Amino acid sequence: MRFAFTTHAFRPDAGELAKKCGAWLASLGHEAVLWDDLEDQQVPGADLAVSLGGDGTMLRTVELAMPSDTPVLGVNLGTLGYLTEIMPEDLHSGIQRFMEGSFQLERRLALEAILRPAGGDPVVLSSSVLNDVVMERCSAGHTVRVETSIGGEAFTTFVGDGMIVATPTGSTAYSFSAGGPIVSPAIDVLLVTPISPHMLLDRSLVLPPEEELILRLVERRQAAVVLDGRQVATANPGDSVVVRASQKKATLVRFGKGSHFRSVIRAKFHLAEN
Repeated sequence: MRFAFTTHAFRPDAGELAKKCGAWLASLGHEAVLWDDLEDQQVPGADLAVSLGGDGTMLRTVELAMPSDTPVLGVNLGTLGYLTEIMPEDLHSGIQRFMEGSFQLERRLALEAILRPAGGDPVVLSSSVLNDVVMERCSAGHTVRVETSIGGEAFTTFVGDGMIVATPTGSTAYSFSAGGPIVSPAIDVLLVTPISPHMLLDRSLVLPPEEELILRLVERRQAAVVLDGRQVATANPGDSVVVRASQKKATLVRFGKGSHFRSVIRAKFHLAEN
């Protein structure tokens, strides 16, 4: 079998863990490669991608793995761990369980983001956004105006710090901080959450995944286009960002029998079990 590792850039222990695990896999006759060392960032035919870090590393790994439908196993070396499945001390046993087929695959909705510059050609920014697509102000002290269309129909113009389009996976990230609901990743929906809106509508919209959203920046200020926490473009007035469900889904490896989502929510919010 072939295994691909990604590591947190600023965690030396992640790199050491990848090397040790790779040596162990090689001793068993398997192949292990480090995604970070590859120029094209592609590992065709990998049976499993292993993310060593926190949720940020996990998001990056999912982005690399989705084009080839490679399942991802998350190892938590960070602080939040909403997406990761196991701790570092369980890495060998987790990979052993994967090789034995003792696991489940969880498929999660992802987003595609396309930038349409005013008068220019569309640019696909990404088709593997697991958490959220954000259009937000570039400078403090100023609002942005975002004309929002849903399903090809004009909806309204939001005025505030920006707009978030999130997946259920991303409902516990930026959208949650902006007042959005927590949504189980077992259902496919799109969350549209305004950021500090200067208007009466200050709640999230929950939409079916078939809806396509167009966020068009109006007036004179620029806005940052951020995908899963990384700014990938700057929108100028008249530019639009199209957001829709990706044709592919992220595939995560799970070992537990119960709901990973519910157990993580209980742990992160310190909820008592009945």
